[in-house]
Amino acid sequence: MPDAVPLVDVRAAYLAQRAELDAAVAGVVGRGGFILGPEVAAFEAAFASFCGTRRAVGVASGTAAIHLALAALGVGPGDEVATVAHTFTASAEAIVHAGARPRFVDVDEATGGMDPKARSCPSTCTGCRSTCPRSWPWPARPACPWSRTPPRRMGRP
Repeated sequence: MPDAVPLVDVRAAYLAQRAELDAAVAGVVGRGGFILGPEVAAFEAAFASFCGTRRAVGVASGTAAIHLALAALGVGPGDEVATVAHTFTASAEAIVHAGARPRFVDVDEATGGMDPKARSCPSTCTGCRSTCPRSWPWPARPACPWSRTPPRRMGRP
């Protein structure tokens, strides 16, 4: 069997940041604060500043983040959420978990984001609701012609 090509060299990344990572882990373990705590608060404040927003919320995964965004938009049963066909399966899982149905659309070859021509409302669509927040290249995200909710810049005030 040929050698596998690693997707991420975790060991090399760890070794490059070993002292900082070991100190951070020792601090969390030493305090026994594995959930929330000052590290999460510091991350949320730094990320909100980076994004130019008043607040940010740290969650356990990208899947949880997509689900939270869909819930905040009121996406649920009977809704259809467009996302790119080459998305990771977790994007579709979050859409289904919200009670909606994923609709996979083509990507724009130039941007890798959702192809605006592929977004037209299909005849089968009765409850189109929103597009997945990561589907449009930032900041150019045109208004969705079939959405009951105008698109919003997720995380912007």
